[in-house]
Amino acid sequence: MISKIRTLLIRFNSNPLFLVSQAFLIFLFLNLIVSKFNCKKDFSRSGRFETSESTRRVFQKLHSPLYIDAYYSSKIPVEYKVRLDITKELLNEIASLGNKMLYYVFMILVNL
Repeated sequence: MISKIRTLLIRFNSNPLFLVSQAFLIFLFLNLIVSKFNCKKDFSRSGRFETSESTRRVFQKLHSPLYIDAYYSSKIPVEYKVRLDITKELLNEIASLGNKMLYYVFMILVNL
């Protein structure tokens, strides 16, 4: 029984399609694990995309919920959409610091 399993594994390990699929599954599994951790590093010179220690302390000590409603036009230029994505990421990071006390919503205003 064990020799049959060993023979089967040796045959699978020599198949390139099997090896590629295993590498892909390992990549997906590692990506899933790493995505659960809030780990990022700001490599900009100014450090403007990183939350400061004082910001972390303020949002960790919130005693009541903080609600943020952000409104933006659907007709904003492309260069501002990049800034909008950066703002969403920053708010998402701050919300993870806020012990479930920070809530934000981005609302698109049409026909502006």
